[in-house]
Amino acid sequence: FLASGMKKQAAFYMKEAFKGYQVWGADGKTRHMAEKYGYLLNTSEIRGKVEKADGMVELEAVDLMSIMSAYRTVSKEVQLSDLLRQIMKIVVENSGAQKAYILLKYEHGWNIEAEWLQGEDKIKVLHSVPLEEAHGLLAASIINYCIRTEEYVVLSDAARQGPFYKDSYIQRNQTKSLLCMPITNQGVLTGILYIENNSSADVFTNNHVHVLQLLASQFSISIKNVELFSNLIATTEELHRSAEEALRSEIAFLQAQIKPHFLYNAINTISAFSLDDPKMTRELLASLSEYLRGSFDFKNRDKLVTLRKELELVEAYLFIEKARFGKRLQIVYDIDDDIDCMLPPLVVQPLVENSVQHGLADQKQGGTVKISVYSENNFVIISVEDNGVGIPEALYGKLLQDEESQGVALKNINMRLIRLYGRGLEIGGRAEGGTKMTVRIPMENKAIASQPAISLENAYLYNNLRELIDERTIELREEINERKKAEKLLSEMANQDPLTNLPNRRRFEDILEQSIMTTKQNKNKICVLFVDLDGFKAINDKYGHDKGDVVLVSVAKRLSEAVRSCDAVARMGGDEFVMILQNVTSISEIKEICHRIVTSVEKTILLDEEGTEAIVTSSIGIAISPYDGETAEELMGNADKSMYTAKKNGKNQFVFYSEKYDF
Repeated sequence: FLASGMKKQAAFYMKEAFKGYQVWGADGKTRHMAEKYGYLLNTSEIRGKVEKADGMVELEAVDLMSIMSAYRTVSKEVQLSDLLRQIMKIVVENSGAQKAYILLKYEHGWNIEAEWLQGEDKIKVLHSVPLEEAHGLLAASIINYCIRTEEYVVLSDAARQGPFYKDSYIQRNQTKSLLCMPITNQGVLTGILYIENNSSADVFTNNHVHVLQLLASQFSISIKNVELFSNLIATTEELHRSAEEALRSEIAFLQAQIKPHFLYNAINTISAFSLDDPKMTRELLASLSEYLRGSFDFKNRDKLVTLRKELELVEAYLFIEKARFGKRLQIVYDIDDDIDCMLPPLVVQPLVENSVQHGLADQKQGGTVKISVYSENNFVIISVEDNGVGIPEALYGKLLQDEESQGVALKNINMRLIRLYGRGLEIGGRAEGGTKMTVRIPMENKAIASQPAISLENAYLYNNLRELIDERTIELREEINERKKAEKLLSEMANQDPLTNLPNRRRFEDILEQSIMTTKQNKNKICVLFVDLDGFKAINDKYGHDKGDVVLVSVAKRLSEAVRSCDAVARMGGDEFVMILQNVTSISEIKEICHRIVTSVEKTILLDEEGTEAIVTSSIGIAISPYDGETAEELMGNADKSMYTAKKNGKNQFVFYSEKYDF
């Protein structure tokens, strides 16, 4: 149009393009247009208006950088109180409110969780005022309308016009400007934002609605993220409490094994031998020492021990009891020498003691205790059996549950085994009389003695977590899935362009800063490419934004394929892409990559299944560190300038910021 002298028509299309790029966030493009075509744009007139389907929306106050800054601010908070304060500060700064409330949804209903009043220094948070008790604070009918419809309400003079002017709160306070907005996450209502300004009417414009809608989407994600973090902390604390309780139980169990009557009997036995059999006395003292050392080894109370170590404790105990009972106690070992595994300390010895004390001691003729270890069906089987008086079948369950039972801590052993392996102690009778107790250690827990001891706390944490998950309801599992979705969404929104799945502006800035730091340390060079598509607007105008998105996705893929695996590609917004070429060694290397990009981008793009095709080209600006800048801002700015030079020179080409480089 300009070439044909049709200045008025050119101005119309230029303004439309300028508005579109403003909304899209293509800051470099709008700066260039303002500098070059300011006489057409008349920026003082259109500086903040974009056309929406429902009319003109003023964007004077819509500072996209401020909104991005707000996004970053709230996304960093992990405590609900701090998050609510930040949200309230951002809302007040961007709305002109004199009074503001944030309501959050709970299972029992709605609570006011944040309050700000003009003139007060502090923002009140987490005071949890139920909505039904807040009639004197805000217009409850409007809140209920937002909850019911999930639609926002904007009133320019609430006491004199609009559908809510009869509300008792509004009439009592003669409310003027009022805005009430739902906060939703993935279509689920999670909160309400309510603000007022009673100084004048028409304070909250469509502009404020637009800004707060943008902010509310991030608020909802941040609230969900804080909820996730709080639940994670609570679950972790619950697991640690469970582990600590398990370890306290473990200590109590270990201490309970040292029975005074056993020590008394052992000392008496040793005293009896000391006069006539010094050698036996020494052996008994050594066995007692071994027994006590193994039993009192509380510094290792949080470790699993080897089966061999546990059997050494059993042998020490039985040597002493054999000396006391004499021929009345017979001991049989049936141990597979090739088997060893890890298990909690003091599991086997108490079972042996139970057989001796409660199975054989009361029999005049005594009896036999048999200890067996073998493998079967992916388990290491450890059994202790005796031919003593036996246990009535009706008492099996009581022995494993009743703390007052006469068994030697069988209940504790059963609980420890269940916690670690998912199955407990097995008790049964023998056909020929007596009792058999069996422990099954899964083969995946099998380990050789030379391996490091495994922390019982870690094992308890793992098994308690498994128990917690098993006990949760279907609703909680669905909630966990929703939390995972929220986490993923938060990560994507924070660092990823949702259309192309490339890193977004925020993530690119982080990558560039890191690359610059690495470059300075290693004294190598990086190259920033600023890529803008030629002819993209024409495709949007002719075929619509859906087809334009197809072009952007296709170009993003081509750009990623054109560079090396060590390089980075990101979308800045609109039809602008940026790249970092890492550790470049020559100008020819950069040119080769840029040639690949230009050649790849200009290939025909298929827009739909009907065979509609389109072609775009690329203009590329190049800035090399450290020659063209040593900071991210300098490199990006100079690459941007070079890109506009490429467009001015005829498009579909690349231009270096400097003319000469010494490498």
